Amino acid sequence: MVYNKAMAKPSRYTELVRTVTKDVALHPRDLTRYYTEKLGISRVATNRYIRKLENDGWIARSGPSTHPVFSPGYRRTISQLYLLNKLEEHEAWQKDFRPHFTLSPNVTNIVSIGFTEMVNNAIDHSSGKSVFVWMKQDEQHLSFFVSDDGIGIFQKITQALNLPDMRQALFELSKGKFTTDPDNHSGEGVFFSSRMFDRFSIYANDLTFDHFYQDPHDWIKEENGGFDDGTTVYMKIELTSSRTA
Repeated sequence: MVYNKAMAKPSRYTELVRTVTKDVALHPRDLTRYYTEKLGISRVATNRYIRKLENDGWIARSGPSTHPVFSPGYRRTISQLYLLNKLEEHEAWQKDFRPHFTLSPNVTNIVSIGFTEMVNNAIDHSSGKSVFVWMKQDEQHLSFFVSDDGIGIFQKITQALNLPDMRQALFELSKGKFTTDPDNHSGEGVFFSSRMFDRFSIYANDLTFDHFYQDPHDWIKEENGGFDDGTTVYMKIELTSSRTA
């Protein structure tokens, strides 16, 4: 899975970045003490990390210098690993991700649809046990990926349709009408999600499906040995986008 590679041997600062958006929301008035105890370092060393987090845009400072109040900066990130058993995609969005990001109503709606559709696909179709979701906001964009440990979406479709080549599964997927569970899904979730975002990519079974908003074509690429088992879906959208769902 993608998140296993991304989490290999992080530095102490990288570890702080991964949790800082949640940390500052929980500890706006005692962030220095919290990090001093968490890291087991001196207050002076902690202040150096906090200054770097502030300079890099991960946190903002207000109030008096002796008793500062911290809040999330313009850069934010949240990640969460879920067990798929009994996971509710709307609850995960509303509880763990939505409160931590500042988005316009139309972008919020698009991200909500992409998030819940792709997490739901992992729950219902991946045949996996877990899903990892990572989301990041910077000055211009919000991006996120949903990565499960299942059999891979292209293999799933290939088996369901008895196709001779997994590359044909990409064609079926891009039509927007295929589903392995017709009683519960229309098959349009991936198709419409891919059209709402600036970039929409699926990585699975050594294949990549790419759609860019201003490009009328979908792109297929082979990546032999490029991915572990499972499916990773990546989505990106400008914060100033005027598109609506």
